Amino acid sequence: MTDTRGKGMKTHDEIISESISLSNRTGIYFLIRDGRVVYVGQSVDVWSRIAHHAGANRHIFDSYAFEPCSRDELNDLESEYIMALKPVGNMGAPLSERYATLKMIKRLKGINQNTLKRFARMRGIEPVHQLSGTWYYRVADFAEVLP
Repeated sequence: MTDTRGKGMKTHDEIISESISLSNRTGIYFLIRDGRVVYVGQSVDVWSRIAHHAGANRHIFDSYAFEPCSRDELNDLESEYIMALKPVGNMGAPLSERYATLKMIKRLKGINQNTLKRFARMRGIEPVHQLSGTWYYRVADFAEVLP
């Protein structure tokens, strides 16, 4: 059977198998403008968060994408996508198990920031990403100095 566009209509079973549960609202969302990801965010209720962005006009976008994940994965996954995509609308990334600023590591572990800088210099640890003028490091590179 074809639809009014002349395309083949999906069967009932295809529609059901491709459906997304309304209870599956936690995840990472991507706001897209002119074919480019301009913002990456996370929410436990992605649909209302995207609606908020649309109403607030903070990030002008013409489409969006969504990747479901568990609450435990939100920070790490959002940080990974922000580091990889470097969207213009993101000014920073959340603390994750993989990436953090020296200031984040200092707060998390209670280590003096100068100590962290010295350790980085001694070990030749370089930042791996820069977002809005802030450098991010691999947390694993500081494993020896972190309690």
